[in-house]
Amino acid sequence: MEGYAPLDENSESLPPIREQLNNDLEKDQQQSPLSEKRQVSNKSIDSLAEAETYLDVIESLQSVLNSVVKVFCTSTPRNFSLPWQAKSQVVATASGFIIKNRWILSNAHAVANQSSIRIRKHGDAKKYSARIVHIAHECDLVIMTVDDDKFWNNLEPLTFSNDMPSLQESLTIVGYPI
Repeated sequence: MEGYAPLDENSESLPPIREQLNNDLEKDQQQSPLSEKRQVSNKSIDSLAEAETYLDVIESLQSVLNSVVKVFCTSTPRNFSLPWQAKSQVVATASGFIIKNRWILSNAHAVANQSSIRIRKHGDAKKYSARIVHIAHECDLVIMTVDDDKFWNNLEPLTFSNDMPSLQESLTIVGYPI
């Protein structure tokens, strides 16, 4: 996390949120230890409840961040009842996920009527020009790619699990919220 100094593991003045998280993790381990493996992108762990501290959870998610990108789409909404009137451009953002074959998976509605698509990697200020490879509005999915080879440095494709999460199982969501 940018702008935050890492906390010393043996620090006497733990922030209340970290103390609460540690207590919750210990309680979860005592009540319901999970022995099954779950896939969290490229890293397999028994459960987040088995992570020793909040910092361990953050470290386990760092590898996932190399598979998540932010999508910037500039579009001009169409007015079919008054097609001669030009509307102002709209900029929307969405999350994208690196999958195989140098593809980026995202939501089709985020890039609908696009005039330009730019992609930014986690921790990098530069935005790279992207293009649509496949789009399916019926299922709200789009596959895009970036032709610049520099973009693909240090990016890892996500690996998907075949298992569905159980009811009331803890999940961690990674992306760029609105």
